[in-house]
Amino acid sequence: METGRKAKRLRGWQRQKVEAEVAAGEAASPDPWETGLGSDPCEKDQEPSALSTRLLELWCKGLVSATMVADLARCATLDGAGHPELVALGQAGSFSRHKGNISRDLLRLLGKRSRMTPAHLLKVQCLDPKSGTKDSAQAAMMLPHVVFAELGQFYPDEFHAVFATSGLASFWDGVEGVQDDRLDMHPIALDKRVQKKDRTIPLYIHADGVEYQQRDSLMCWSWGSLLNQKSSLDSHLHMAVWPKSATSEDTWTPMYELMRWSFEALLKGFHPTAGPNGEPLVKEFAKFAEDAGKPLFKGYRAVIWSIQGDQDFYSNVLHLPHWNNKFPCFECDCQRPVFKKQPCPLGKSVKELRWEKQSYEHFDTAAALRKGEAALGKGGRSHPLFSIPGVTTRLVRHDALHVVYGKGVGSHLLGSLLHYLCYYEGKGATCSVPPAQRLGVVFSEVQKVYQANKTACRLTNLRLSMFCDPLAPYKSHPFLGVKAAELKHLAPALLPVLKSLLTDLGKRHEQQMKQCLQAFCDLNDLFDQAPMFLSEEEYNRAWDLGIDQFCGLYADLHDWSILEERNLFHVVHKHHSYQHMILSSKDMNPRFHWNFRSEDYVGAMSRIAHSTAFGLKSTRISCKVAAKWKLLLHFQLTRPGFCIGKEEEEEDP
Repeated sequence: METGRKAKRLRGWQRQKVEAEVAAGEAASPDPWETGLGSDPCEKDQEPSALSTRLLELWCKGLVSATMVADLARCATLDGAGHPELVALGQAGSFSRHKGNISRDLLRLLGKRSRMTPAHLLKVQCLDPKSGTKDSAQAAMMLPHVVFAELGQFYPDEFHAVFATSGLASFWDGVEGVQDDRLDMHPIALDKRVQKKDRTIPLYIHADGVEYQQRDSLMCWSWGSLLNQKSSLDSHLHMAVWPKSATSEDTWTPMYELMRWSFEALLKGFHPTAGPNGEPLVKEFAKFAEDAGKPLFKGYRAVIWSIQGDQDFYSNVLHLPHWNNKFPCFECDCQRPVFKKQPCPLGKSVKELRWEKQSYEHFDTAAALRKGEAALGKGGRSHPLFSIPGVTTRLVRHDALHVVYGKGVGSHLLGSLLHYLCYYEGKGATCSVPPAQRLGVVFSEVQKVYQANKTACRLTNLRLSMFCDPLAPYKSHPFLGVKAAELKHLAPALLPVLKSLLTDLGKRHEQQMKQCLQAFCDLNDLFDQAPMFLSEEEYNRAWDLGIDQFCGLYADLHDWSILEERNLFHVVHKHHSYQHMILSSKDMNPRFHWNFRSEDYVGAMSRIAHSTAFGLKSTRISCKVAAKWKLLLHFQLTRPGFCIGKEEEEEDP
């Protein structure tokens, strides 16, 4: 302390001399962090510590705090554990004496181990979350082409696992085999044949909002290989996040431009030679100048082949038509009836489910480009992603999680069936058995089916309030509000119960109810069991089950409900999207681009963001999440036993 106070009073050459001596002394002393956690555990004589591995996993995932990690590691060393990794972790925050420094110390210690460069920082316009006034802040982006190149450079073996490169040639053979029109005029194809099949990786992009604290949500962008069907954290690569409370109209604009720039580099397979707007690689882009024009990794390139999300993302971010618009669909020219006096043209109504009565023009790639669907969105705006060569609205995919299970057509179907079973006598009639008692009988039978089929994902309780208002059961259309995976497994369990209860052959609508649920379950089973590319027989079967049977029967039940004033089997825009999903199954089985893993991933990012948010300004969340995810990725790729809790994550149902 004496030397420090004297140094503050020195001036000129005397101060420089003292500072040089102090620096020399620090350089000579060993860095306490270097006593543990080598960059590659396999190069060390000692095996990695199982306890430190588990602590790092829990901390990187945001499941425990940095203070907890340091305290547990320190306690382990006090009990006699002498592994250098535990010693290094226990030293954080001066052996937990300064708890406010523990997180900083862990990031410094572990940050040295990751070989990837830090996230790219850019200045964005935003809102001050406290005052609501306009402000500016730094956002952090893990640029896809940089992550792609550095995975290949520093983690070459893991690169092939992350992007599933072993199946590239067979994938593109399958695309050509089904004559996918998305190859039309695409830069990777010549005369509808993909060039460099074994070096072209098909990608998906996913974005969704997720709540990360009680009064704020996070917009999360990720990407990955369509061929990687592993768990969420093993298949998704982080791109960017930003909190909603700090989002202004122009916040995402510079980030979208960087996305476009980066994905164009992935499409070409080379590092960019100019900035996003064609400017020289100087100033904030100077760090990219050294690699300009070089191949990303051994001739590999990557192309966006699927854009995934929910309807809110498509409408509010990609500027595609909203379901409540007069022209609500970006895949055809259907219309939504606005007023009874202004009905839709014949065969153009989005509410018409019978295929023989439809006359939509379905937009293939050529039609999308011709009509400007790929470039013109809501309000005349175009999202920068659609300016990437080959990226059109044909890449935007409807998925089963949002369209079928989670608040989708299945929720309307099962809600109506349960309502009919509970209120069997109809509107205005007195129920001979209380509806709640009837529901209890139904659910007890469903549980027996669960047990017989050994169903893993089960609905634990079922109440009237989950699909209608018990005080006014006919006030609105019934809708079963449960999780997507729960509904997916409830449908086949309810089917035998429905068949055993509805045995009156004279009631045509009851026979149609059973047939409709049977077609719904059979189509789900078909997609679950089919490979990525359906055969002609499988596609025809999907068409028959989904379009001819399910949609036709549901439309009949909807008409019967109107005549009986039951208010059941409501027809919504998702029924129209359901038809498009079945039509698109000709190109690819929708199971391979549904959002179950993606929803699990944004949940994981929510936990990471929440773990960094305490005492942190919202505009700093982006940088903190990127730094922590980079560590998470590094340890997943290099540390044996990391993510031992993968079986606890939500897998595809």
